[in-house]
Amino acid sequence: MKRVAQSSLTATPATSQKRTKKISPDLAAPSLDQPDASSTFDSGTKNSKESLHWHTLACLNSFFQRNGENLSDAQRKDFSSILESFLEPGLSERIDFRRDLSFEGMKSVMAKLFGLELEMFEEEADTRANNPLRQKKKARKLLTCQKKIYEKTSTAKVPYLLFTSGFKEGVLGLTGKEVVEKASSFIKDGVNPIYNSEKFRYVVDVTGTKKGKPTPSTFYEKHGFPLSKELGILEPVVVLDIDDENLEAKATSLTVCLIRNCDKKINMGAFTMQKMIKLCGEKTFTTLRQRPQPSTDNLRMDGTQQGFLADDIEEKRLLKEVLKNHQHVYEVAKKGFNSCLSSSPIQRSTILKMQKSLRDAQLECSAATGDEPYPIIAFGSNIDIDDAAEQMDALKLLPEFTLPNKRLMPILKEKLAGVNQVQIYCKGPGSRTVAHYENQGIGSVNVNIGPDDCVWFCISMKYAAELEKLLCHKRCAQYRSQIWPSEEELKKAGISYLKFLQKKGEMVFINTGTYHWVQSNGFASNIAWNVLHDDWIPLASAALSNDDTASHRHHTVLPVEKLIWNIAKEKRNMGTNFSKVVKQMLTSSLARFKIELDVVRNDGWEILNAADCPDELQFTDYCLNGCHRVWLYNMFFVKRIEVTKEESEETEMKLGSLCYQCVGSKKNARCYRVHTLEELIKIYDNYH
Repeated sequence: MKRVAQSSLTATPATSQKRTKKISPDLAAPSLDQPDASSTFDSGTKNSKESLHWHTLACLNSFFQRNGENLSDAQRKDFSSILESFLEPGLSERIDFRRDLSFEGMKSVMAKLFGLELEMFEEEADTRANNPLRQKKKARKLLTCQKKIYEKTSTAKVPYLLFTSGFKEGVLGLTGKEVVEKASSFIKDGVNPIYNSEKFRYVVDVTGTKKGKPTPSTFYEKHGFPLSKELGILEPVVVLDIDDENLEAKATSLTVCLIRNCDKKINMGAFTMQKMIKLCGEKTFTTLRQRPQPSTDNLRMDGTQQGFLADDIEEKRLLKEVLKNHQHVYEVAKKGFNSCLSSSPIQRSTILKMQKSLRDAQLECSAATGDEPYPIIAFGSNIDIDDAAEQMDALKLLPEFTLPNKRLMPILKEKLAGVNQVQIYCKGPGSRTVAHYENQGIGSVNVNIGPDDCVWFCISMKYAAELEKLLCHKRCAQYRSQIWPSEEELKKAGISYLKFLQKKGEMVFINTGTYHWVQSNGFASNIAWNVLHDDWIPLASAALSNDDTASHRHHTVLPVEKLIWNIAKEKRNMGTNFSKVVKQMLTSSLARFKIELDVVRNDGWEILNAADCPDELQFTDYCLNGCHRVWLYNMFFVKRIEVTKEESEETEMKLGSLCYQCVGSKKNARCYRVHTLEELIKIYDNYH
């Protein structure tokens, strides 16, 4: 589901090194032989609370929330005093449905970008005008450079496929044959006659810049997204019911919303730890080792504060190892909670003993010093469950628009983990999914199986330009950094956001372009997948994302070009704003294929029919070289290259598919194409 950023820390038993640690004083390791180790907790005793790690409080809160009604008044008072500092601060107000002006503002920008005419709206007088925080921000320093830093334009002989850079005069409305004829001039003068690609540049990787402040990326500002002129605010979250007759219309008009009572439609028993272990426990996957902490903090593993960049460690583990450890930690936490119930008032030594047990219960971490005073938790993230019959059957009663692999998704024949296939997230207290857009900005669904809560932060795509500017200022590489934004800095930058708790049985419906990050505040399992509705907005978002990721030299997860041609083949939603967006994207794609065809022929390649490529060949849909032009739609090159064996560090020689930019020499290589130019022209002309 989520775009996975490249972690700055990767650990393996063979290469891990001890890190120099600097422990934050308020998280110093508790000692059971402290003079006050047997004292009770006093709500006015600051030091007694500071010595408790957040993870221990989270575990206590987990069981207190589920068992509080069965406790005595004295016990409830004790726990409430201890857990007072744990409560999540500053949550959005939960409200009934109302218009989302942020989403409508984003929609208006996208419509202008593609030349669509939409019914304009006026902001209600009581929404912004009466906002007590409405005011001009103080003059802020612009993100300037000590020395301007630019990166070279693409060195490819063929221009990058861009969908939102604008068309040359007189292009829109041409027939397929006319587009091709016009594109044929590129081979003569090297100028793209169809769409504006001459100014395409790569964005500097801000985390690696050493020549002063980097030039800020301004992609979204240049594409019409406004910069904020007000202070950001905490916005309310709309809560809908799964049985609402107008659920789809409401949910798809909001930046994000909560949908309650989903447990009435889902067989939760299909997603137990035992069933997950049986289903995919023997798979090796990347598990994230993290430092549990409040959602308002962002400490490194060594205890020092940092900006927006988050810290974790990647390890390769058997899934069953991680899930069984999750169960073990849960049982240790439960035992500790029960020990606290055995005495009233609760003894400090009892909780400190629980804290030590929780730390010792975690999986050994190869990159840790072993002396950390906090537990290093294991987060089972992005666990693929494929198309398991019981789990898919457990979801079938959900509303159709929220189901996996519906609407436009079946057009994508490939199995894409987290996109058209369901993933599960196994979380302990403090497990974090860092800030990201969904793949190409399309929508997604996330259901909390429980038992505990997750805290969500969300930002509307309306603030994309201001967010892009802020992330650059914080030296975050938008598609590679692990990012955990600060609420206060969002407000100062004029970026409004939502912050809410997702409880057991609730669904978070994330709409187009919504930036979000998530933390579990207890033990929780979530199931998630992408949704791609047959509407013009997610397609416009995919087009924007294609161009933005290209400038950052990051690949798209969704095969956008293949998607739009398959939509045209099936003649989906012709005569609508949807088809207008698709047609413009097809215009760029058709022109680029003609340009590539001419360049390849001019280089002396023989172009063969894809149906005749060797049976041995795999990976025909993407460039095996791992470049950011990863997806191959129509033309690909075949060469024997060295690849890594699945679930192994060993390599072998295989026939692999490559893009024109990566294939290099014609020696021992061949070129294939799937569709002829005439076939593409026919598909293009028949779709309108």
